[in-house]
Amino acid sequence: MRKSETSLLNEIDDFLSVSNLSATAFGERVMNDRHLVRRLKDGGSVTLKTADKIRTFIKNWKPPKAGRGRPKTSVQRSGLAA
Repeated sequence: MRKSETSLLNEIDDFLSVSNLSATAFGERVMNDRHLVRRLKDGGSVTLKTADKIRTFIKNWKPPKAGRGRPKTSVQRSGLAA
């Protein structure tokens, strides 16, 4: 693995450790590629354009606000009136 790929992978690993995103979610959000990080760890490479896109995502990322968004699971209602 070249120094540039190692550096990019280190940046991604550092980001993942503070962002609370999984490697899969990161790849999906950045490049719509759930296997991006795994491929990089397996020795793959990316173009300069892709590396720039990854670094821009990391630079501009903001954690979601607490209490916002949809619940992760849905609750089945029994149909009984309360």
